[in-house]
Amino acid sequence: MTKTTKITIGIIIVIIVIGGIWYEISKKPSEEVVKIGVILPLTGKYISYGERTAKGIDLAVEEVNKDEEIIQIIYENSEGDSTKGVTAAHRLIDVERVPVLITQLSGVSSAIAPIAQEKKVVLFGLTLTPGFTEIGDYIFRNRGDAVEEGKVIGEFALNHEYKKVAVLYKNNPTGIGEAEGFKEVFEKGGGEIVFFEAYEKGEKDFRTALLKIKEANPELIVASSRDKELPLILKQALELGLNQQFFSTQGIDSESFLETAGSLAEGLIYTRAVVYEDSAEPAVQAALKAYRERYNENMNLYAADAYDVIKILGQVIKNGARTSEEIKNALMLVKDFPGVSGPITFNEVGDCPKEYKLFTVKNGEFVPYEEGSE
Repeated sequence: MTKTTKITIGIIIVIIVIGGIWYEISKKPSEEVVKIGVILPLTGKYISYGERTAKGIDLAVEEVNKDEEIIQIIYENSEGDSTKGVTAAHRLIDVERVPVLITQLSGVSSAIAPIAQEKKVVLFGLTLTPGFTEIGDYIFRNRGDAVEEGKVIGEFALNHEYKKVAVLYKNNPTGIGEAEGFKEVFEKGGGEIVFFEAYEKGEKDFRTALLKIKEANPELIVASSRDKELPLILKQALELGLNQQFFSTQGIDSESFLETAGSLAEGLIYTRAVVYEDSAEPAVQAALKAYRERYNENMNLYAADAYDVIKILGQVIKNGARTSEEIKNALMLVKDFPGVSGPITFNEVGDCPKEYKLFTVKNGEFVPYEEGSE
């Protein structure tokens, strides 16, 4: 072997060694930092939901990564559109190779869940869609179920001796679940539903339905709605001479709703899961304080749910879970996690039941409902 050949071989060996070292260094961050894809409505008419959720996520990520970066958030904008949400999910799964997705809104989450299950990617759905986690073992949520929320409204109506009730609900999985839950409890308790109809997404004229309700003359009107549609429903109801008590559902408690509805919102009663502001858990109180200091407002339920998801994921990832399967298996072992939205334990289908309480609008503010305040 000539001297030149030996030198050439030596150079090749050095290049291979350096290349191997460079490869190990370059791949190290991708192994240690777990990417989490988040699909929210960051523009469009549902932007208020996305913005509140993102605040909770950003605060939690900052806390999880305080000592060492272990998670990276990749945001995608669904605009509240299921098709765009699905496109975003494919990019996050197939290009970014995320092991975890977080999605928001019933339609978007329901469209993405089967894809996540097929690809074996953990998905946290910030949705009330009935039976959502039954899609598969990679599907989780910590928000509760629309049917259970509807049952709470039904119990309220019975306890307050309402005999005849009208139900106007949004034609999506959450709205249907809320309406069906109410119907199940109210009719079983002897109540009569004199109107039971859905309205479509984007509806702006509710007068035809409201005229039917007026003719049926109920004692209570349950409007399973959201903060964009409900002001229109209340305004058109007043114009038609409907002055019955209105009851609504989780999703209407936003500043944009109060600004749009104005005095029409006064006295409205609604249900929602709660932020545990009175929790004795130091971690919960620290989170509430940090949120107030950062955003100059109290943490709302959307931010709380999202904050809790990131904190739980941060915990299981710090404990060694990295792949989708490892994260999925670790989540099923979570018990009584001290969440801002309440203690979190995932049941056998990856769901976390929530407690629903009553709230009302009083003097232009959202406050806990007290008996006799309607």
